[in-house]
Amino acid sequence: MKLERSFLCLCLLGLWVASSACTAPQRDDDDSAGDDDTTGDDDAAGDDDAAGDDDTAGDDDAAGDDDAAGDDDSAGDDDTAGDDDTGTGSASCADAALEAALAGLGNWSLTYSCGHFFSTATAGSDFRLAVSFTVPQATTETVGMQFVLALDGGTVANQVAGSLEVQAGSNLSYFDCNDALEPGMEPQVTQDWQPIAGTATLEVTSVGGESWPGGPILFSGDVILSGVIVELLGNSGTTCEVPDSTWTSQPFGWLPG
Repeated sequence: MKLERSFLCLCLLGLWVASSACTAPQRDDDDSAGDDDTTGDDDAAGDDDAAGDDDTAGDDDAAGDDDAAGDDDSAGDDDTAGDDDTGTGSASCADAALEAALAGLGNWSLTYSCGHFFSTATAGSDFRLAVSFTVPQATTETVGMQFVLALDGGTVANQVAGSLEVQAGSNLSYFDCNDALEPGMEPQVTQDWQPIAGTATLEVTSVGGESWPGGPILFSGDVILSGVIVELLGNSGTTCEVPDSTWTSQPFGWLPG
């Protein structure tokens, strides 16, 4: 009988030791309980999952920055570009040099306008944006009149035909509203980007007289770009977002010559 009791005690002791060895010690990093699971940090406490930081606490998953915390696609800093498409960073663009130039689009130092055409270029004329509105010949401009390009091929109010292009190269704006051309000054285009989305609008803000008796009406207008995306010619899927921009009180109607 004593032998059986001793054997029973040894068995119970063995079970207790085994149970203790299989139970991991709890850490002191839980939300309200003061201890946590086997990872050592609780989801709601600020440190969790495989990344070591909690999704809602400011750092998450494999990216190291959380969507809702200020460093992600919709918050201002994203993907491989370092700037968010819809956030506070610069526009998303497949070409770094063009993206850097477009960041200052509204302040490009060269602007040209004539007829129903407008262009702007960097000081060195190595980046250029141009938009042309094909307005019916019998049109008489009045204040508030709009001419709109639907750059995605859709239909919009006050729509006219026309074109928009973004270019990289050299001497790009030489032909714009210029009839005093010299040999050897021709633009050299290294990249030609064509629109696939957005709108371009020319809105008449003031009206003058005729350029000459029976000639085109002189007027001032605002050029407005909204939601424009361009694609590199010959490279489907290589795109660049053009920042929404407005150029006010540009002179139109006159023709070079």
